[in-house]
Amino acid sequence: MFEFMFTHGQDILRLTLQHITLSLSSVLLACLVGIPVGFLIVNNKKLSNIVLGIANIIQTIPSLAMFAFALPLFGIGIKPAIFALFLYALLPILKNTLLGIKSVDPSIIRAAKGMGMSTTQIMFMVEVPLSISIIMGGIRIATVTSIGVTTIATLIAAGGLGDFIYQGLSTFNQPMILTGAILSAGLALIADFLLGKLEKKLTSNGLIDGATSNGPQKKKHPKRTLIITGVAIIAIFAIMVGFNQKKKNTITIATKNYTEQRLIGQVMSQYLESKGFNTEVKELGGSMLVFNALNSDEVDMYSEYTGTLYALVLNHSNIVSDEETYDICKKEAEEKFGMTLLKPYGFNNTYALAVTQETAAKYNLSKISDLSAFASELYVGGDSEFGVREMDGLPAVEKKYGFTFKGYKSMDQGLTYQALVNKDFAIGSSYATDGRIKKYNLVLLEDDKKVFPPYFCTPIMKTSFAKSHPEVVKALNKLENIWTNDDMQKFNLMVDEGKDVKDVATLMLQDKNLI
Repeated sequence: MFEFMFTHGQDILRLTLQHITLSLSSVLLACLVGIPVGFLIVNNKKLSNIVLGIANIIQTIPSLAMFAFALPLFGIGIKPAIFALFLYALLPILKNTLLGIKSVDPSIIRAAKGMGMSTTQIMFMVEVPLSISIIMGGIRIATVTSIGVTTIATLIAAGGLGDFIYQGLSTFNQPMILTGAILSAGLALIADFLLGKLEKKLTSNGLIDGATSNGPQKKKHPKRTLIITGVAIIAIFAIMVGFNQKKKNTITIATKNYTEQRLIGQVMSQYLESKGFNTEVKELGGSMLVFNALNSDEVDMYSEYTGTLYALVLNHSNIVSDEETYDICKKEAEEKFGMTLLKPYGFNNTYALAVTQETAAKYNLSKISDLSAFASELYVGGDSEFGVREMDGLPAVEKKYGFTFKGYKSMDQGLTYQALVNKDFAIGSSYATDGRIKKYNLVLLEDDKKVFPPYFCTPIMKTSFAKSHPEVVKALNKLENIWTNDDMQKFNLMVDEGKDVKDVATLMLQDKNLI
């Protein structure tokens, strides 16, 4: 783990700052909304119950679902992440604000009114000082929770330390997983410690446990503390904004969340950078999330598979030749979505069903139709997409071959192969270019009824972008038919076994004398 941290220092700094940006922004926003609302509704019991009820309902929504709900409103990236995290942070801050104000002795409020203090004076000179420790407790809970939930933001391209965790899971890279997890936990502990210190600074001496009237009390300067805290927050934001500032005319390249996509994304980036273009790579999630990001102009390009376009996006079910599949995808992507497919890279990463040598021998398997007599006894495992894709996933296999498996176990694709070897299921969905096929000596069952369309990988971008950037199109088209399936198995395995994806991308380009 320490070697990984030493060699990835820049990435660690970048993702840590992104993580802080997301967490801090959401909590600050929740404070700006939750605390004033708490003071406004505290004396209206019915309204307080309604507002708290709504906040409680929001809190029960699973975090991943909350991020998904935010996508239609804000698209991908930082905005939906901050919105979802803000909603999660709101309840503890709002609830503790109400509890803090209600904990103030009514007799103190009456005494303040008797002294002629206005409502505003009572709020800032009596209620806030007396309830600040309880309010700060809510802020501490919200902050720690936000830091933890922020790890999921990577699934919608918001960045953060979740990048390390999810990429590590898909490549079975334990140092990467531990780095993301430990840094996230460390941020939560540091934030809680600092907020605890701030709470003590803001709390009146008379309210701190153990404080007595005997002996001199250390004079506090709450205004100075608030000023220093505010300046620190502004400084952090300034650093983070500067660090995350996009270079002028940057080309945004999206990828899906598994090894080959990360690798091809880096290949596109490095190759275009070698031609003088500025690029940035954003990892998103599944196929439709990436496609919709391109369709809504949130990214400039990514690499897609013809089979995915043909079956999942364009909803074709009849299997045709490789050339015809590409031609249909190119024509209909242009007509229906205003997108342009460039020349394919050469490799065909089609779906395949894989079994171990032991399973193949036990059931005498060489092709998918051989499973007909045993399918009802066997589980299939694979990524979440394969289990539900009607045109080219498990439902299509069962329909085409006329049998039904015992069940489907969904997991990150990076864990599938180890689970298959460990006999967690008998059949694994695989990609034809995955290097772990050779590593684990797996048997790919022949698709004898041709249920899987060809999956040639090709750059895709909006037609408007292609027309305004002809030099980018010209550069990427030079990658036509450069890499074979064997090439990709070799390079994918390098990443899966721990090599840095950027280094392997460089090797891919150097291997073909492209840079």
